[in-house]
Amino acid sequence: MSFRDYLFERLYPAPAPPNPFDVRYRALAPSATRILDLGAGRGTARRERVGPASTLVVGADPTDAVASNPWIDQAVLCVGDQLPFVDATFDICVMRWVVEHLAEPETTFRETARVLAARGRLLILTSNLFFFGYLVAALVPNRLHPWLVRLTTGREERDVFPTFYRANTPRRVRQLLHNAGFSRCTVTGFQHGPGYLGFSWPTLLLGAAYDAVVNLTPMLQGLRQGLIVEAQKP
Repeated sequence: MSFRDYLFERLYPAPAPPNPFDVRYRALAPSATRILDLGAGRGTARRERVGPASTLVVGADPTDAVASNPWIDQAVLCVGDQLPFVDATFDICVMRWVVEHLAEPETTFRETARVLAARGRLLILTSNLFFFGYLVAALVPNRLHPWLVRLTTGREERDVFPTFYRANTPRRVRQLLHNAGFSRCTVTGFQHGPGYLGFSWPTLLLGAAYDAVVNLTPMLQGLRQGLIVEAQKP
């Protein structure tokens, strides 16, 4: 075992605490008959199917990778600003690490509101532009992102997509969701882990220190890595 791996196990012993996004999704899913997983991809970020067997989970994505997603019941190839569903089709829409990739997020939010039933929920997990890693990424040209992500996380280039960060601050995402017709929007910061600094033991220590500081108080949640957003259609 490398010194870096030893430190990681000491700082972040398994099992990891549940992500509040997943906790909230599991709480909402049993009451839904139809769920839209927008930007579902091949499902590499998922480890289980959410919702009872009677719930239809539709995965939508602009790439054909969605056809291999094991956590959905139906795969649909489409873009977020032109959803091929009739009005009020779904009870819940989830967007997991998708919003940062939207060139026109308000248009996608409007389409999401259209296909949600009355009092339907939109649940988002996305990047926080005030987190240092994404602030750096926003300044780096998209053509260099695959190399940078592979260096820091080991993720394959095929799973790296252009980012725009046009709805990735608490104030901005609230504003765009309100413009799109949503109400009761809440935004919560979330972080567990060293972010993108876990690739060596010195950077791991820096990332762990940052993690500890921003989790000291809710007043610092605006600097945490992820934003968990929940909005409701009137």
